[in-house]
Amino acid sequence: MHDVKIRGPVLVLITEDIQRAIAYYRDTLGFELAGAMPEDEPTWCLIKRDNIRIMFLGPHDHDDEDEHEGDDHEHVQAPGISSLYFYPDDVDTLRDELRDKVEFEHPLEDMDYGMREFTIRDPNGYALNFGSPVSG
Repeated sequence: MHDVKIRGPVLVLITEDIQRAIAYYRDTLGFELAGAMPEDEPTWCLIKRDNIRIMFLGPHDHDDEDEHEGDDHEHVQAPGISSLYFYPDDVDTLRDELRDKVEFEHPLEDMDYGMREFTIRDPNGYALNFGSPVSG
């Protein structure tokens, strides 16, 4: 038995244009901006929708080598993420909500592995996959 509950993970994604990322996720996908620093020209932000939290790092936040100076361990850059998978309650309704706002990379379809899903691509190049189990 564990006494500590763990939530997350929170994704941390790199973007070359943090304002564009904020606008896309807020205005197109319905996320809200939960925080940004510095406020006038953010290089970091946290967006959220339902149980999803995503942080974006702008171009000046992820290339600062001095931040890790004096660490006892070597800083290792993790491999880039190219695709995210989301599980909406109703993938058909979400597709209908997004129909006039996005270009679909892969249209909504039933997959052999039991998911009904579609894919779009955000302005950063990340593939956003949305899927729900095929019903009945």
